[in-house]
Amino acid sequence: MSSVSPFDRFKQACPDVASQFIQLRAAAIAGPIDEITRELILISAFAGAGLEEGFKNHAKGLLAKGVSKEVLQHAVVIPLGATTLFLRVVDAMRWIDDVTTA
Repeated sequence: MSSVSPFDRFKQACPDVASQFIQLRAAAIAGPIDEITRELILISAFAGAGLEEGFKNHAKGLLAKGVSKEVLQHAVVIPLGATTLFLRVVDAMRWIDDVTTA
């Protein structure tokens, strides 16, 4: 299995587009919302979209910053019934277990 991340693979194939993507993301996150809240929003979005790898990467980052498992779970449950399906929330709960017991 390759240790090259998906983004690194993309950057190798399309360096100009990757550079513009980085600038786009920087512009999107600039603003008054603090870093932890931004990351919680991201994991909620990753959970709703069923994107396990992105979810786990950002959840690990939040845990490293001292965010509790319970806070991660709350971020995943908030959109339940509004924009996120029950099974996506259940999957995300399993992903949280995966990153907190690893």
